[in-house]
Amino acid sequence: MNLKKARTENDKLIKDYNLELIKLMEQGDHVVKSPWSSWQYAANGFYNDWQGRYKGRGDKEEKYPYEGIFKRSEDPYERNISLDSKKYSTLSNSFDSKSASSNRRELIKKYGIASTEPVREPIVAFDVNASIHPRNINKSAIVIASKTAITPEVPEAIKFTPPKPVISIPTLPDLPDPPTFNIQLGSFCNYMTPNCNARGDDGGPYTGTGAGTPYSFSHLTNQTVTSSDLSGGPAVRYAWQNVDSPLLKVYFDYGLVFQTGISHAAAAAGGGTLTLNAPLTIDSIRGSITDPNASVRTWNNQVFLVGGSRVATLDNGTNAKILNNNKIDLVGPLVIGFEMQSDTNNSRYGIVQGTREVENANIITDSSETSNNDLNTIFATNPNGVTLNLAPKLGGGSIVVKRKNGYTGYKIGLILTFENNDNYPTSKYILKNSGKIDFGGEKNQ
Repeated sequence: MNLKKARTENDKLIKDYNLELIKLMEQGDHVVKSPWSSWQYAANGFYNDWQGRYKGRGDKEEKYPYEGIFKRSEDPYERNISLDSKKYSTLSNSFDSKSASSNRRELIKKYGIASTEPVREPIVAFDVNASIHPRNINKSAIVIASKTAITPEVPEAIKFTPPKPVISIPTLPDLPDPPTFNIQLGSFCNYMTPNCNARGDDGGPYTGTGAGTPYSFSHLTNQTVTSSDLSGGPAVRYAWQNVDSPLLKVYFDYGLVFQTGISHAAAAAGGGTLTLNAPLTIDSIRGSITDPNASVRTWNNQVFLVGGSRVATLDNGTNAKILNNNKIDLVGPLVIGFEMQSDTNNSRYGIVQGTREVENANIITDSSETSNNDLNTIFATNPNGVTLNLAPKLGGGSIVVKRKNGYTGYKIGLILTFENNDNYPTSKYILKNSGKIDFGGEKNQ
């Protein structure tokens, strides 16, 4: 009986101690150990099998609904309002076991097996005493003594006499006269075919070997000229007799062309633009060309023609234009890209000839001279150069043409030549280079 009674008392004592330990663990970080005697009873209990389990096993989830990190409210008003505030009752209540706010856990009455009582922190009161203590400022009137102006002592001005430099003007060195270059071209009869066919050596066609085919285009319409339109060129022509009829080569002219069924006045109206879209080479090499009167006109019987060979001429035009849109190669001396002549021919029909223009929109060059076989042959037999005698009425005298680095020089890209004295105030002549003129030889323009 004594053992049974002792066992009963021991069970009661252990239950009380266990309950006390649980409460202490829930309420704080410090745990008070049970008396030593309880350990002795507990050790002896290991030898007994009471066929059961300790009370409270499995009720942890029920008594401790949440054991993680509580979530702080994002509402600053909810976080800071005191439990004693009259406004605390306006906060929302809920069963949020994870919330750190007491109002959100208000409906959760118990935590664990211990009963808790919230401890409210007292609200600290403070007095706000604002007082203003104005100062009494008593100042006497400021008396400023009269000031006496001080006259500064001005330093004596610096006296100096500016120097009088003597500049010796250097004597200009004796320089040689700059080289001069002047090509005088021979103008010829335009509207070459058929208007000038009977002119002979007075601005008309050369009819011997290598004469070529002349081409004339009307300034009444816009047109594009290609290589097939000039397949028989260039033609060989005589310049006017008033400049000694020197020979020259030319592909075509552009301007007044009389047409069947059109009056002369209508044919002179003009207004068109000719666009050249053909790569052409024009040269002054005489070759087999022979003037039948070469014994008199000896200047036409040299290795190069001296009349001023050219790709095309704009003459007898009215508000007309030649536009080059392809590569033009010039070979030999005294060669021109494009020429425009001053004239007043159309004014006889009461036509105001207006603006005449030649524009290069591509390239005019002498690049093919370096590989030209005819030039190779000519200068192989004339290594010191070729002397050309000019027509007496085209400047006269002579020039010596030398081939330097493969180039002969004496070329002009665009030129205006004199035929008639055009004093009309409405007349305008324009030479325009919107492309490139590139010559490798000397004495070029």
